[in-house]
Amino acid sequence: MTQSSNSASSSNDIVYLFCEVWRRTWSPLGQVPFLFYLGMAVIGFGGWGIWFEWSKLGQSSSQDLSPLLTALITFFSAVIASSAMQLIYQGFDKGDKVVGGVGAVALAVLLAIAGSLLSGGSSDPVKSIHTSVICSAFSVWVWIMANCDDPLFKSKPRVDAPIGGSVDAQVVGSVDGISS
Repeated sequence: MTQSSNSASSSNDIVYLFCEVWRRTWSPLGQVPFLFYLGMAVIGFGGWGIWFEWSKLGQSSSQDLSPLLTALITFFSAVIASSAMQLIYQGFDKGDKVVGGVGAVALAVLLAIAGSLLSGGSSDPVKSIHTSVICSAFSVWVWIMANCDDPLFKSKPRVDAPIGGSVDAQVVGSVDGISS
């Protein structure tokens, strides 16, 4: 049984997994800062090599797809590695083995696909491009799930932000020796 700080304990980890994936997928899509960061930083600037190779491909008479394939593999490998590691660390931090397991499986599967594509796993370059585009979309989705709860991407501050956290928290320190 897994317990998360965001969800009540469930006797069925499969149900918890699907609820957590659903929540992590859809909850950030209403946050404008999250969407701007996703579009500009992750897809725009993070995918710069893809956009560069795609524009070169359109300008040249050569139809060599290997530079575009390399850019796609580089993009999805970098995004999936960082995002999956975030999920794994979140799982460790919160004692949530389900979230950590999802990160570990996503990391292993996509990096195996990347290795297969880099070693010439498909003789059809168009099929390799399609596979890489699907893997890129999947890695962005994992990035969304890994970053959905990050307060940096929230458009509204936490309710308790002005007071520095919960008023029920134990105060550290001592007021001994202070007189009014």
